[in-house]
Amino acid sequence: AHPQAAAAGGEVFEWNEANALGNRNNAYYTYPVVSPRSAKTHVPRTADDGVVEVAALSGAAVLIRRAAIDVAGEPFLEPLYFTYYEETDFFARAIRQGWKVYYISEPVAWHRVRASGNHYHYDFHMERNRFLFAFRNFSDAALALTLASVVPRVIGTLAEDIARRT
Repeated sequence: AHPQAAAAGGEVFEWNEANALGNRNNAYYTYPVVSPRSAKTHVPRTADDGVVEVAALSGAAVLIRRAAIDVAGEPFLEPLYFTYYEETDFFARAIRQGWKVYYISEPVAWHRVRASGNHYHYDFHMERNRFLFAFRNFSDAALALTLASVVPRVIGTLAEDIARRT
């Protein structure tokens, strides 16, 4: 229905000890809002979300058009990120090339939360990659705002890790 769509993704429910697989009352996340002022946050869902043009989607469950990958350029998923934000970077590159990204309230998926990493891994890479994304995609002014918010959180994460080790 949307030939200009680079990607489409739906609602993703958390799946962990507190959130059972298949339960639509679980904690969830929809499309993220990428902002230089705050960490990547997700928009609250409504009963009739339908189809919404967005800046990014969760990489946990997304369909991506091959033609958009070809146009956005190599690499498809930037290996510098290693984990987290690699799909957000791809969406930014595709949008700059004229593609669109759509959130669709159906279908839904359940994502096994932090199955591949611990608290430190998640916090460190999320903050590091948020700054890397900003460096690659934001204006200088927005980059300065991001740096001001990311550095204290990264230092806090490192300090927590050092405290746990001692």
